[in-house]
Amino acid sequence: MIKDILDGVAHLAALPYVDVKRISLAGYSKGALLANWLATNAVAEALRPGTPPLAALVSVYGFCGFGPTRARPQGVTILQSTVDRPLLLLMGALDTETPPSSCLERLPALKAAGAPVEWHVYPDATHGWDDVEMDGFTKTSWNGQRVIYRHDKAITEDSRRRIFEFLRDKSAK
Repeated sequence: MIKDILDGVAHLAALPYVDVKRISLAGYSKGALLANWLATNAVAEALRPGTPPLAALVSVYGFCGFGPTRARPQGVTILQSTVDRPLLLLMGALDTETPPSSCLERLPALKAAGAPVEWHVYPDATHGWDDVEMDGFTKTSWNGQRVIYRHDKAITEDSRRRIFEFLRDKSAK
């Protein structure tokens, strides 16, 4: 999936009417996981050398890593300590599918080290807060948690505003 994104970036960069310095990515859920990984240009260079770096990335209800398990005693770090691309993370405090804790335990240290990260946690938001068609949907998630999607128009509008402001400010530089 990351290689697919990078192939798309390379294609866009080859178009004469595209400003390569403004190509950005907004990902939701699994796409947010990919945005978090790609916030470190070294990941892109390892998978598709020479791809122009993304100008900015947005991660909406994503996650940043898995703690150690029996199958993966080392855990999995998605949001790397070498973040070098502007990254905005929008998370829901009531999200049981991709709990914000995996990001919140990493973000303050990244910010303190000078990484270009910003984040916001919506106190009353669940996973998929912007998906009106999934409002009320329930399932058991990959992590065994019961997930309920709740659409919230106000949070959707606020997150849209934050995304567009961030992309305007960060990808124009």
